[in-house]
Amino acid sequence: MLDVQKYYVLTARGMVTKGKIVGFQPNNHRAVVYEYQTAEGDFSGAGRASDIDADFDQLRLGDTVTVFRDPSNAGLSCLGTPKQHFGFIGNSRYFGIS
Repeated sequence: MLDVQKYYVLTARGMVTKGKIVGFQPNNHRAVVYEYQTAEGDFSGAGRASDIDADFDQLRLGDTVTVFRDPSNAGLSCLGTPKQHFGFIGNSRYFGIS
């Protein structure tokens, strides 16, 4: 799935859940790895500290983070609010998101 599709789906029908930071990848664009639990199982993903308005160097393992996930595909998620990503990947008005 392209990122634009992912963020569109999560903006349209995503639900908020809490996750926790389980790792850092400083050499991979300073990625933040997170995990979250659903009735379907445990899932993980990666994002950036800026996705949650945080400083990479201030985050710690075990910190609680906001995760948006798709209720019909529990493994589809993003760190922070999906709507914010449209500023980076194109004009969200094209997709009917304002």
